Amino acid sequence: MDIETSDQNAAAIASEIAVLAMPGSLGWWLVERVNAAVSAAGRVPRIVTVGMFDDVFAGSQNEHETVIFYAHAPSKGFIQRMQREHMPAIVLVTEAITAVAELIAAGSKPLDAMREVSASASVLDRVLHTAGFPCVTVTMPDTAEDVISVSASVTGLPRESFDFGMPEGESDRVPIDAAILRDSGKDRAKLAVAADLSARTRAHVELALRPIVDNLVPGGNRSVVTWMYDMFYSGDRPGEPAPLLADVVGPARVIFYGPYFHVPDGEWLLRGTFGFSDEVSDLNFMFELLRPHNIISAGWIQPKRQGLFKVEMPISLAVAEHALEVRVHNRTGAIEGRVGMAKVEFIPQ
Repeated sequence: MDIETSDQNAAAIASEIAVLAMPGSLGWWLVERVNAAVSAAGRVPRIVTVGMFDDVFAGSQNEHETVIFYAHAPSKGFIQRMQREHMPAIVLVTEAITAVAELIAAGSKPLDAMREVSASASVLDRVLHTAGFPCVTVTMPDTAEDVISVSASVTGLPRESFDFGMPEGESDRVPIDAAILRDSGKDRAKLAVAADLSARTRAHVELALRPIVDNLVPGGNRSVVTWMYDMFYSGDRPGEPAPLLADVVGPARVIFYGPYFHVPDGEWLLRGTFGFSDEVSDLNFMFELLRPHNIISAGWIQPKRQGLFKVEMPISLAVAEHALEVRVHNRTGAIEGRVGMAKVEFIPQ
């Protein structure tokens, strides 16, 4: 477990507290513990969830109330409010594979779970690069005490108030999973884990999500984010997985599109790796990166011959809250030939 803190000297119990967490049971468990601690400390708690595009927030209504804001991916407006109100924040970072496993166990499809985790990690990256409010980052905690002790320090809540409502004799010096199951009353023997996932999903998470989440760890460095071909969709069969090789026979059209994942703000080199058969050597293909209703970057590819080709475009992203789409299409029709998109990479600059 890693903990990073900044400006934690709360003079009194805060009237507004932010709990920002990746998807999964850990975040809501902490919200409930903070809620109970606020009550035990003699204040009136109120929980408010914040969405990625919310811009109106009902704050503390009186001097006795503490509002607990909870978000997986807080909006730009809420981050600005945190700065303006000097709001203490607890940022919880879990392993990407764990977050995806819990979402799938709750009923999400694998790629939908990955999209949700990519959105949360990308926006939390923005939070951790924003100054102006007291913040503690707890990364992959081992025990419940690891979370509770630092939460008390940043919020001004007495440490003993977090024990309110706990069974007699129980302690937070237990593994975090055991504490979550105990406090939620779940009967399951364990939370969802990476071993529950398919090899394909584990590989996708390793390539597309782990580089983003690892950067949230104090001292972490940004690394290459990779979207493999089977994360995309077929232009000829919308909603179905893209094949490794697609026929281009027919009119000009979109051949590959997707995968609608999120990427943190910053400077990147976008690289697409494509394969072309000899029959399409005289065709032009467009490689685009889009956010909703806007093209971020685009480039033409004319293969000239059969083989593998890489196309690179420098990009500057400031749209962590928006899902990104790659789109590949041919400019003119073809009577034969095939094209493949091996992968798309975001290389930190």
